[in-house]
Amino acid sequence: MLVCIKPEYKEGVGDCTILIYERDEVVLKKNIRYGLRQVAKQYNQDIRELKYKCNRITNLGKLTPIALSSDVILVPIKVRTPRVHRDGGYGYINLFFIEQVYDNFILLNNGSKIFFVENRRSIIKRINVAKNLSSTILKMEYSNIVTILNEVLKLNDKLETIILKR
Repeated sequence: MLVCIKPEYKEGVGDCTILIYERDEVVLKKNIRYGLRQVAKQYNQDIRELKYKCNRITNLGKLTPIALSSDVILVPIKVRTPRVHRDGGYGYINLFFIEQVYDNFILLNNGSKIFFVENRRSIIKRINVAKNLSSTILKMEYSNIVTILNEVLKLNDKLETIILKR
């Protein structure tokens, strides 16, 4: 499962994206936008559409959390100051791997530390918004399941009446 996505400058390569999974780490020699698109593709999602939907729920603008699935909700965190205009400064951390937020780093469940360069209160606010987004998505999924089950029950009743008429 995805733990975080973060941009990083590598010596001799330049702007890279690091994808950190529970048991693995992948370095992409592309920028953070590319890395985020690739991760969204792994979850069969379109990143633009996903950001739009999450923005409509949270009303946070560009820094809205991104819900790839019910168990992967990415919280944007400013992890570096970009050197060049097109370099990204924000990384994304899976909400469910955040253990605690300290003054200049986030402690993850696996013991890793992700350092950030922004106000701690802003991060905590975004984490709380991500928690609300998570509960909203779970409610939506639950209501979809209930709707499908009701439709199945209606079809079952119709089939029983057809069988009884014969």
